[in-house]
Amino acid sequence: MPPLIVTPKILPNTEFTDHRGSIRKLDGETISSHFPSGPMDEYVALSRQNVFRGFHRQSGGAESAKVFYVLQGRVDMYILEAFPSKNSVISLNKFTLEPDTGSLFVPAKFFTGYFVASENALVLARGSAEYSPAHEETFPPALVFTTQEMKTWILSEKDSI
Repeated sequence: MPPLIVTPKILPNTEFTDHRGSIRKLDGETISSHFPSGPMDEYVALSRQNVFRGFHRQSGGAESAKVFYVLQGRVDMYILEAFPSKNSVISLNKFTLEPDTGSLFVPAKFFTGYFVASENALVLARGSAEYSPAHEETFPPALVFTTQEMKTWILSEKDSI
């Protein structure tokens, strides 16, 4: 754990940019060392219209509940319960989020994904545990949505499978 910061300090962010927009990872390790509520992981994603981010979750001992808040724009947030080993969907719930909607809390067992329905969207995501690439699970959107529904979507390579 990093040492406690005793004076105000600007913390570095890590930015990942691709054809969908950008995601900034906030320095959760340093921030969480100052809050007694435990670890956290925060991202701010700026995405353009028709981007779909997801479906993802953490597993294998690195499970993370999440809270999503839309700072700008409108997204359709999809919460998926599924068996990845069987490519089987149990349930799918949709929530439309805008800045005045409030926050959406998602327990750790669910996959999350969202579609940008406005010209662009700025989304803050906060997880209860630090992100671990080794524990990330994905679920292909093509097993949930039809080709027609996804026709105009912009996906990452790992989500296009």
